[in-house]
Amino acid sequence: MRSLTTHFSKALVVMSAVLSIGAVSANRAAGDELIVATFGDNTVLNYDSASGAFRGKFATLPANAGLSHPTFGPDGNLYVEGENSHAIYKLDGKTGAKLADFVPANSGILPLPFGIRFRNGIAYIGNFASDAAFTHGNILKFDATTGAFLGLFADVAGWVGGFDFGADGNVYVALRNTNRVDVYNGTTGAFIKTLIPKVFDETPGSFFTGCSMLEFGPDGNLYISRFSGLAGLGVVMKRYTPAGAFIGNVITDSYFETNLANQFAFAPGGIIDILDSTTGAIRQYDRVTGAFLRTLASNIAGGPTGIAYRPVVPADDLFVATFVDNVVLNFDSASGAFRGKFATLPANAGLSHPNFGPDSNLYIEGEQSHAIYRLDGKTGAKLNDFIPANNTLLPLPFGIRFRNGIAYIGNFASDAAFTHGNILKFDFATGTFLGLFADVAGWVGGFDFGADGNLYV
Repeated sequence: MRSLTTHFSKALVVMSAVLSIGAVSANRAAGDELIVATFGDNTVLNYDSASGAFRGKFATLPANAGLSHPTFGPDGNLYVEGENSHAIYKLDGKTGAKLADFVPANSGILPLPFGIRFRNGIAYIGNFASDAAFTHGNILKFDATTGAFLGLFADVAGWVGGFDFGADGNVYVALRNTNRVDVYNGTTGAFIKTLIPKVFDETPGSFFTGCSMLEFGPDGNLYISRFSGLAGLGVVMKRYTPAGAFIGNVITDSYFETNLANQFAFAPGGIIDILDSTTGAIRQYDRVTGAFLRTLASNIAGGPTGIAYRPVVPADDLFVATFVDNVVLNFDSASGAFRGKFATLPANAGLSHPNFGPDSNLYIEGEQSHAIYRLDGKTGAKLNDFIPANNTLLPLPFGIRFRNGIAYIGNFASDAAFTHGNILKFDFATGTFLGLFADVAGWVGGFDFGADGNLYV
């Protein structure tokens, strides 16, 4: 089998390349900018995510706008809600310059905007409440490029406390007043089911005790938070599987019995940032254990109500893996200038398909060594063999995709007759083999997950 794979790989692949900015831009590296929106001062502030140092005012928006929920769009620009002005503002993601009112103020469409998600050219914007009786919220659709209103996506039977798209392509919505999570069809907006009937113990919920924010984490699980600020209610974040099974309380802190946990963000290194809008502090917790780590920033003025990370990728690096020399080279993506050798891997490894993982490290296939190597994404230092060499699982590795805590690795061909390939699953954190994902009736030439959550091979 090895002679077949060696011969075939040399015929097919001599060199593979990947732009690090394309793969790493979704990740947050230390030193990235942390953006804070203020409700009272209507300013957007800039902090260093590593030190917490204040970097300056990023933008000033109209008085009485009531800013909240800053969100970076797929175009790299920053979108900020004006809860009082009923607008969505679009700012240049690098300079903070105001580009346009993505949704104009007082348009009548957004009585109380609450949450923005971008997907497949559409901006989905929630309304905390959309009727005069304050019983229903909704999620609306807008063209992500022009801001043109595309219509109602979903009517929600409660206050929209936060929403996110799951790996299955459906929309998961936290309802603050009923303290539950409902699921809606990601294409039609039709109600599918109530996934979690009771998130926090207080049912029905209230503005302070019900679900205030919901987001899928880097591990693929569902994280749900609330404001609290009430005695005896220090549990401000819980974790559930995508199927709705309770995993455990993530953050329990008596601090939030007197302060409000307004919004959270997933920070570098397995950290969760929680914005305390009472004292203007950003508190950091270990995402796995829930242990309090430190106060990143404090005394943020102006009524801070929202935080977001802006990924700062240094000059775009182009990485090239070589099959014969087994080295990884670094080029400037703008000028094409050679920057140097990034890494050298074992002789006869047969390198191919470099791919940045969600941890910002570089994963490279050894087609002849039947291994997956993991390199430090900044220095090129070899961290470990993610999949050890000469194992029987990867006769001819061909393609890697990361999704919800799992690494999916393809085999160009997986049988001695060279008629079938397959795609295997590995635990992303440990490299542990999790089993066969799909048997493919042909040579695996490449694969990717679609917006519908399905795999295209």
